[in-house]
Amino acid sequence: SGRVGTDIEINLDDRYDMIYSNPPYILRKDLPKLAPHITLYEDLRALDGGAEGLDVILPILELSGLKLESGGLVILEVDPCHPYILPDKLDKLNHRFAVVNVVKDFTDKDRFMVLKKL
Repeated sequence: SGRVGTDIEINLDDRYDMIYSNPPYILRKDLPKLAPHITLYEDLRALDGGAEGLDVILPILELSGLKLESGGLVILEVDPCHPYILPDKLDKLNHRFAVVNVVKDFTDKDRFMVLKKL
């Protein structure tokens, strides 16, 4: 089986058309700025995405490259900075992805990214 981080195991024999994830994506520097009601109820591991907020997102994309057919989609909930910094990192992955859409949340912030496996 494969692992993403330390909490998720999947069967590598399965294949998918779409993968959705709401991973930890908050940049570590932004954690102290979170509203108290968030940090009171959420486990830090569910929030802390590392220095750039990509510590879990990049491994998810690597594993998605193995699990998706060509043309398969990955939908990620992300920090508003990720539509600007993630595209440059896609070329370093073992599989090719392209950003096909960025969707705003109810506060008009970029919140979801749709990526297509090429």
